[in-house]
Amino acid sequence: SDDGELDPTLLDRQIRSLDHRGLDGRGTWHNGPVGLGHQMLHVTPDSLTATLPWRDPASGLAITADARLDNRTDLLGELSLAGSENQALPDSLLILKAYERWGEDCARHLLGDFAFAIWDGRRRELFCATDAMGLRPLFYYSGPGLFAFASEIRALHAIPAIARKPDLRSLADLGMPGQPAYDASATFFEGVRSMAAASSLIVTSRGLTQREYWAPDGSRRLDLASEADCVEAFRELFSDAVRVRLRSAFPVASMFSGGLDSSAITGTAADLMAPQRLIGLSAVLPPGETHTAHDERAYIDQLNKSNLHVDYVCDPWRGPFDTIDQLMASAEMPGCPSTHYLNTAMAEAAGRHGARAVLNGMGGEASATFHGAGVMAEWLKEGEFGLLARELRARSALEKRSMAGLAKGEVLRPLLPPWLISRWKPRFDLEQARRSSVIRPDFVRRQMGSERRRESGAIADGRIVADHRENQINMIGHYRTNGRRLLNFGTFVGHEKIEMRAPFFDRRIIEFCLALPADMKVRGGYRRYMTRAAMQGTLPETLRWRTDKTPYSPDFHIRYNRQLKQARDAVERCVRTPLIDEVVDVNRLLKLLDYRMTGNRGNTPQEFAAMHTVPRALYLLSFLKTFA
Repeated sequence: SDDGELDPTLLDRQIRSLDHRGLDGRGTWHNGPVGLGHQMLHVTPDSLTATLPWRDPASGLAITADARLDNRTDLLGELSLAGSENQALPDSLLILKAYERWGEDCARHLLGDFAFAIWDGRRRELFCATDAMGLRPLFYYSGPGLFAFASEIRALHAIPAIARKPDLRSLADLGMPGQPAYDASATFFEGVRSMAAASSLIVTSRGLTQREYWAPDGSRRLDLASEADCVEAFRELFSDAVRVRLRSAFPVASMFSGGLDSSAITGTAADLMAPQRLIGLSAVLPPGETHTAHDERAYIDQLNKSNLHVDYVCDPWRGPFDTIDQLMASAEMPGCPSTHYLNTAMAEAAGRHGARAVLNGMGGEASATFHGAGVMAEWLKEGEFGLLARELRARSALEKRSMAGLAKGEVLRPLLPPWLISRWKPRFDLEQARRSSVIRPDFVRRQMGSERRRESGAIADGRIVADHRENQINMIGHYRTNGRRLLNFGTFVGHEKIEMRAPFFDRRIIEFCLALPADMKVRGGYRRYMTRAAMQGTLPETLRWRTDKTPYSPDFHIRYNRQLKQARDAVERCVRTPLIDEVVDVNRLLKLLDYRMTGNRGNTPQEFAAMHTVPRALYLLSFLKTFA
């Protein structure tokens, strides 16, 4: 606040709005115009003794943080704190010491997932920072005489001066699938901003200063002599990325689907933890449904580690239309995965085992298991004709696809301009998302006007260029913008009780794999080669070299059809507010609800609409209702 004295009741209102996060206590601190608050969740051993907010009388610095640091040993050494008496220092105090040493450059020295704010009383400024992949959120509001921030938007709206209104341009963005967001820091609430990944923010009475302290660099190359050197270097790095994420004062669980990414993490974690038990959380079909769909249990059971205890999660009566209002209130955005019911079941299973830290395989395609998109066109441009021919033949044999079809998709398409691709063969999911959308086109036009947004070239919007590193950077950028939403928000009810940890989002892994030679990403017809090579001895060969994957929820169609009446009733009962009528074509949605699914792949227009458009439309309706 600029008026010289913070009203402590405002801070109290904010902190009380987040009581669901504070399983292990809460605290506040204020002095003059500034106040900090914290809701405590114990996960790491050092968090058991942490007190937040914390103020250091000697330096005049005060901190609150949502943080897990993964380079504690290195930091203790760099900060001359390597003695045994400092080994248990909470992560928040290490961040404070780093700020004392390096000032606003401190975030460059931190590895892990974090969002923190430091009040520097001597400089009269607030310093905030987020981690490299933006996995811990920090939302803020800046207005006349007031700056407020929080881990959840509801804490900002607990302040009477901050009106809770929808951001109409962000809602209109939902009607333009595949396009880059008009403003990546915008939220779905007017006036509320989201700090970007790898960014810092300095707040003073003169205003706000923002900057990015890290971005993926496609110009770097590894200086390693051989494939064996690459594999060994990656194996050590990946093992450490998993090891540091096992740091917990409670049991650890790992989401394990039987695919390459989750198997690599779970197998590595089990080896590192032995003989201590690792809990595997695996989604499988309910008994009796194997005649209509197939799950991954045959692959899951092949990871035979003596200390791996697999909890087979099915919860047959859950579905995409369960607990929608609670999910939207939790997510604070109009969307979540349509398979959220399994994530809810996973969270509850983790809780039954007493786990608060859960490993997750998300993000592999941005780093170690990048598919090598664009690499064959790149080889053609570079004159690597022999290598290109060998890889086309190997891929054709492995995937049972024609050489001509592969050449069209993998060699020719990345060389074509985007306008021609969109006419020739638009990406199926994006085309169907546009065609089946229930967001009114006239609403989108009114909000976006004639604005033509930049062509991003991102894999996420269906365009691939003849430069595999550029494509990989675009995929990393997609996750830097959306990773925390996918990992933490709208994924399951009660997310605040579980800390998701994603080793593939480790900044070191991303930098290493971006700098890898192309033939360590695509080799012998296999995509994702680096991880396959490094998992020798950790995974059985059937998991290491498998190229197929069953959907996360193979019985989605059964659950969807079972809840169709529930979904239709919810739409028909929905009070049609002016905002809902402005944004959503409810009659079109009701027509889409007439269709019953026949499979779980979403590979026809009707199936795609049922699997994606209909659930998203109901989530959007639930979100819009909150503004009545």
